[in-house]
This record gives sequence, structure tokens and C-alpha cells, in this order.
Amino acid sequence: MRQILKDARTTAGMTQKETANAIKVSERFYQHLEAGTREGKGHIWDELEALFNTPQRELRNNDSHGNYSSSEQNGVAEAKELNEAAQDFMIDVETILDIGEDGRDTLELIDTQSAEISALRQIVASKDVQIDRLISAVEDLNKTASRSVQNGSNR
Repeated sequence: MRQILKDARTTAGMTQKETANAIKVSERFYQHLEAGTREGKGHIWDELEALFNTPQRELRNNDSHGNYSSSEQNGVAEAKELNEAAQDFMIDVETILDIGEDGRDTLELIDTQSAEISALRQIVASKDVQIDRLISAVEDLNKTASRSVQNGSNR
């Protein structure tokens, strides 16, 4: 338990959720920091130091180490580092999976839009053919009308 961190937070009159929001982490992650089960990156401690106006070396102090021998403290520290690395890896994998899913959604959207564009091109092409036929028909009518006028004036 990081008692100094908890005391700094309560002295500031903040909840764990408010503190988490202030340093832009999840409430659960902040709870792990305060409990001493996560170490956190340097920038998080920088933000906590600024937020509580308390040196981060004090905030980082994990009181639970006091009951262990030096070699046990090293083992606990190693285990925590491995646990943090494993959790960071899982977060990275989850991020990749989220990006992958978003990417698949984007590809599906592109495929759908591509199919719609192809269908619209076909419709436009068929309308172009119809317009060309109408233009030809109008031109033929104009020629016929012009001939009729010429033939009528020749009589």
C-alpha cells in the first residue's frame, strides 16, 4: 500500500476516480498504483507529483515492502516488474486487436462503398446511353422538321 500517495490524494480532497481522470488513466489502474500492485510509467508519477505537490519518490514509496527481508524485497520487486510487463504486453495486444477490428471494419466499409460506386457508375453509364439516344432522336426530328420546312417552301 502506498499510504503517502493515498494520504496526498485524500488531503487534496480527491477520490480515486477524480485522481485517475486528472492523470488520464483508468480508475482501476490508479487503484493498482495506490495499492502498490502496479508501478506505472514515469510520466504518471510526474503528473501525480505536480497534482499533489509531493515528491514522487515519496509518492512511490510502497509501505508493504517494510515487512520483507532485503532478498524478499528484491523478489517482490522482480515479481511486480514481471507482472507489470505482462500487463503492459496484454494492453498492447488488446490495442492491436482493437486496431485490427477497426481496420477490418474500415475495409468492409471500403468494400461496401466500392460496390456502391460501381453500381452508380453502371447507372450513370446507362443514363448516358439513354441521353445519347434522346439527343440522336432530337437531332433526327430537327433534320426531319427542317426538310419538311424546306419541302413546304419549295412548293
